[in-house]
Amino acid sequence: MTEYVAACTYEGENTVMSLQTARFLHKSVEDSLQGNPLVGNARYLEGAAKRIDNEVFGGHTKADLSSPAVQLAAFQHRAARILLRVHENHAAQIKAGVAPDVAWNNNLVDLVRGSKAHCYVLLISNFIAAVNHLPVNLIFDAHVF
Repeated sequence: MTEYVAACTYEGENTVMSLQTARFLHKSVEDSLQGNPLVGNARYLEGAAKRIDNEVFGGHTKADLSSPAVQLAAFQHRAARILLRVHENHAAQIKAGVAPDVAWNNNLVDLVRGSKAHCYVLLISNFIAAVNHLPVNLIFDAHVF
């Protein structure tokens, strides 16, 4: 029983953290739609609404898909698409007369999905940055791997 309760508590905290991230991202999407410049790790959302439907994925070959830049762009596109759609749904519900807090609650699942998609973008971009800063002469020990 104690393991179950602890697991529920951890999962609840993760959901709360995801929703806090979602609130930040929701505000970032709103700022982007108003033409305000974005800063920090949400900068990829800048202008996303104008390009998201016309953007064509750049990976067609095996070599393309192996490119970290193409992989990052694909994850950024996915996160931006999810976040823009949830923003549109939220705004449409408010316009239809739903109270803002109820509209927010109606979109909780998609908000968490958007938050997780954004976290994948951060993970990949930080991984790419770390790999790019590795010394060129780094020798891997075959026994470790």
